[in-house]
Amino acid sequence: MNDHKLTQMLMQFRANSLFPELQSDNDKRMLRELQRYYLVRVNSKGDWVVTRKGEEALKIGVKKYIQAEKFEAELARSAPSLKKQKNILLGMIVILMSILIAIVLGSPEPILNGLVEMIAG
Repeated sequence: MNDHKLTQMLMQFRANSLFPELQSDNDKRMLRELQRYYLVRVNSKGDWVVTRKGEEALKIGVKKYIQAEKFEAELARSAPSLKKQKNILLGMIVILMSILIAIVLGSPEPILNGLVEMIAG
């Protein structure tokens, strides 16, 4: 959607509390987008008002604000799987470190000889 048209529609709600005349399907889609991200709402008197989020969106750009909201929602959805992946990786690190320690404690001579040769070489 065009940022200019979204901003224009939001500014229209700021200037006038009446429901705007929607000319096309694109206008309806834009209105749904503004409502989905709580940029406009209907108050108890039946007037359309721009919310605090809407005012913030006007400051930084409506399209940018919506993209930031989508990104935040995506991060919130992916957080549990990232935590699970982190726990799996930590478990693998512990297992590999245990194996390495067992190898070193089991036969330290070849490792020490190789280390001495590498330093001397």
